[in-house]
Amino acid sequence: MESGGKAPSGPPKDKEAKAKPAVVQQHPKLLMAARKGHWTPLNVLMGNSGAGATPPAVHAVPPGGLINIVIDDEQADVVDNSATTITLDVELNNVLHVVASSGDGDEFLESARGIYCTAKHLLDARNKKGDTPFHCAARAGMLKMVTHLICLAKAEGGDDRVKAALRKQNEQGETALHAALRLSDKETVRAMVHELWVADPELTRFPLASGTSPLYLAVSLGREDIAEGLHEQDPGLSYSGPNGQNVLHVAVLRSTSMTKNLLKWNNHLSKQGEQTNGSTPLHLAASCGFLETVKCLLDAEESLAYQCDNKGSFPIHEAVKEKQVSVVCTLLKICPDCAQLRDAEGKTFLHVAAKQGYAKLFPPVLQVLLQEKQMFAAIMNMQDDDGNTGLHLAVEAGILETVCFLLWDKEVMLNLSNNERETALDLSQRMRTPGVLFGLVCDLTP
Repeated sequence: MESGGKAPSGPPKDKEAKAKPAVVQQHPKLLMAARKGHWTPLNVLMGNSGAGATPPAVHAVPPGGLINIVIDDEQADVVDNSATTITLDVELNNVLHVVASSGDGDEFLESARGIYCTAKHLLDARNKKGDTPFHCAARAGMLKMVTHLICLAKAEGGDDRVKAALRKQNEQGETALHAALRLSDKETVRAMVHELWVADPELTRFPLASGTSPLYLAVSLGREDIAEGLHEQDPGLSYSGPNGQNVLHVAVLRSTSMTKNLLKWNNHLSKQGEQTNGSTPLHLAASCGFLETVKCLLDAEESLAYQCDNKGSFPIHEAVKEKQVSVVCTLLKICPDCAQLRDAEGKTFLHVAAKQGYAKLFPPVLQVLLQEKQMFAAIMNMQDDDGNTGLHLAVEAGILETVCFLLWDKEVMLNLSNNERETALDLSQRMRTPGVLFGLVCDLTP
């Protein structure tokens, strides 16, 4: 929360955005002066040529508003602000947005100060995307301009005024810090992040509830040094990501070293599932075959192998679906009994592999399972909710090699019937898959 008990400003509300049409008053001379940072013509065009001139009626534009471009062929040299809101382009940028994003030389800084002194509320004004001048300056990499705008806000209302401005979020729920993190030049990123942090040490905590945090963004962009710096500056920073993810969900897809750091900072992240499907970071790492990351997660919390997603799938199921043999074997070695875990359809990892006809999985997996002989027999004969064993599903898939692997051990029961009262042999006779029926008949022959 901001000082003074006020809630931080989040993304603009839809009701506000649709309150009234936004009128774009085309004024090429004003736009040109703003783009070039020429304060003298800017001051004249804004109607402030004389001492004590009345400040122009420039107001914030509701983001996403309807656009009505007014063109006056006999345009006056001074903008008439009495009836319309000044926005200079279809992005609904006002004059301070334009100056802030166009440069940060002395002439631009002077122009920004002059505009601010004329209309202080423009510092908080939003364009079509909900960006304030802070967003625009940060996105353009204008470090001096960001610093200058911070100084202007601080002179007006101290630290509280600065925090109120910096914590404003655009339509994507992002602050100026997010915009700075996307810059390509690393040195500029570091300098701007530091400047923003000095101005508001808790800016890394926004957005507060959900959405893409600065830490998530830094990790997703592969900027580990920046991510480490953000945590060092504020250990209480937000770990949130989009769609109910947290930063560990993206870290496992990017870097094992970053994954290790995050587990040290906040081990609880490993247990959080995505909002949409309940997948944990281990589900993602297992499905992608990132073996070292899988080991890292299991070292931190072995129980992750026993946490399912919203469909009842465990990490071992996801590894089989994506044919990640090394991950499946690792999960079985570290957590042997996860071989018996069932998904929402009652299927073990073996059912999933057999249904896919994934023959290459069986040689290494069978070697691991044979170390637990008693469990091996139980797994081979497990039936899913439809009564099918792995052998039933292998026959249905029609891959002879898979069937042969399952018939390799005499513990496999060939006379088990599914809910349709069919044994694997019955199923093969009905489907008449070449070679499969022959293999089953041979195995049944004394």
